[in-house]
Amino acid sequence: MTSTIFGLACLVSILAEPNPWETQRTEPILIKTRARPGTDVKEIWAEADVAAPVLDIQQTVTDIERFTTFMPYMTESRFVGDAGPDGARYTYARLDVPVLSPRDFIHKAWMDRDSRTDPEGIFQNHWGAVPKLLPEKPGVVRLKISEGSWRVSPNPDGKSHVIYQLCVDPGGAVPAFAANKANADGLTDTFKNIEREAQRRAAAKQSPPSDASVRR
Repeated sequence: MTSTIFGLACLVSILAEPNPWETQRTEPILIKTRARPGTDVKEIWAEADVAAPVLDIQQTVTDIERFTTFMPYMTESRFVGDAGPDGARYTYARLDVPVLSPRDFIHKAWMDRDSRTDPEGIFQNHWGAVPKLLPEKPGVVRLKISEGSWRVSPNPDGKSHVIYQLCVDPGGAVPAFAANKANADGLTDTFKNIEREAQRRAAAKQSPPSDASVRR
């Protein structure tokens, strides 16, 4: 009886969701998509355990100026101005992808939970596009739809559980079905790159100081 009631409750919950997520794959990471009102490009949910501490992942995905060292095709990434009264930061980035014209995007990003002060040790942020903040560059397609979030929580085994949500319209002449496929296919590499960089940061903290630094 209890299982029947629970099953009905789940069914009602699913039916009540006006825009449900649809699972696209479960390995090597969980990827779900759903329609985004006003565009043919879908929202994407990616979820997996990452073998790195929360703080190192947080520092990896917020260290905008290092993105060009570990994110494929990113040729420029920087902050724009100082933090605003609400603590948000503006960022600019450019992608030079083979075959396509260069793309660039400007985000306003908010820190919602800082793992260094959060009672549960959780990191969470979100961002949205502000395409008119800077003038467009000739020959570069400015992304008008680009939003997302990270949520990283600690696991008992020392790993971190990562949820990444995004919705990106690459603009230009890229068909929506191709954009949706590219967005989903690139997420596994994104998780691997972030895990590798977070592990590098963790190892650097544990490395003993060099002789030169000791002498200084």
